[in-house]
Amino acid sequence: MTTVVFVHGIGVRNEDYPNVLPWVEDAVRRADPTAVLEFCYWGDECGARLLAGGACDPAISVPSAAPDQIANMIELWSRLDLDPLYELRLLAAAPGARAPRGAGPAPDQPMPGRQLEERTRALADDPTVIAALGEVGLADVLAPAVAVVLDAAPTRTALSRADQLGDGLRVTLARAIVATALLRAGDGKHAPALDGERIQAVVDVITDQLGRLDLGLGMWVLGGLGRVAAWRREALFHKVMPYAGDVIKYINRGEPLRAKIRKTVEAAEPPVVVIAHSLGGIACVDLFAEPDPPKVELLLTVGSQAPYLYEIDALSSLRFGDSPPPSFPRWINVYDRRDLLAFVAEPLFPGWAADREIDTKAPFPRAHLAYFSNPAFHRLLGEVLG
Repeated sequence: MTTVVFVHGIGVRNEDYPNVLPWVEDAVRRADPTAVLEFCYWGDECGARLLAGGACDPAISVPSAAPDQIANMIELWSRLDLDPLYELRLLAAAPGARAPRGAGPAPDQPMPGRQLEERTRALADDPTVIAALGEVGLADVLAPAVAVVLDAAPTRTALSRADQLGDGLRVTLARAIVATALLRAGDGKHAPALDGERIQAVVDVITDQLGRLDLGLGMWVLGGLGRVAAWRREALFHKVMPYAGDVIKYINRGEPLRAKIRKTVEAAEPPVVVIAHSLGGIACVDLFAEPDPPKVELLLTVGSQAPYLYEIDALSSLRFGDSPPPSFPRWINVYDRRDLLAFVAEPLFPGWAADREIDTKAPFPRAHLAYFSNPAFHRLLGEVLG
């Protein structure tokens, strides 16, 4: 009878832990109905905690004087930095935007969208706009940015509805052009690190050249983002930071976690197989590379960063270039290419580690937890426990 010890990682903490346990239990039961499963839950005892209740978080400790409109604008730009046409896509999909039958401009008056398109296209040669973008290093990408925005399908749709969308479409176009210029200036990868006031100044110049400045439409687009901006920092701090905190705490003070795993393994009835997920895999590689490690038959790391930490020489018990000690157990390392937190071990530990790729067909970050429900993982457990 085999004892399987499951050591969780950063992705299986608090409310996530009960959601993963049934999948682990099912996987072990399918592989070996006689196996005994022991859980080494270290999150509460060894994981990162805010010992002062989050006093380091300015959202908690420092009252904010920023008005909601500024917070909303920052939230909008966080999206435009990734997708310059984001706002135009919302306008193109706005409900009730179809023009009523018979409506339209007088025969001698250009359509509002055509007027706005002509003015937008002229921006590429406008000395005022070129000078404004030159001050922030974007003049060279103005012309292509204008062309890209005007040729995009969401822009064409929005321009066809200009008479309904109103003057606010102008500031939306201005933001799209500036966002596109920023992305092009960063080679399509990272926008230059310009502060919000400089960017807004350029948007204002472009909007002025297009016509009267009217933020009405822009605020309509931003309306749905208000609540997002309000809780975004809190969500990131209290949902993401504990996981990053676990890694930071382990790297600096990992002995309590390794001691807990050692105690759990030594109390288990042999033979023992350890399944270690994510940070749990790092701690187990460190533990079994120590002098006098606990005896296990197999270490099965899943979605682990241990190979990465080894390659950057950040493991506590195994320096880069050193081989595991003779006492190190048989090691199978499971990874999914879609799991950004999973790394291969075999190229770094030839003769010690054997990699097994599992395609969970899940996107990241779900891929980081999807191993345990995957039939291929169940089959692998059947191989090693059968």
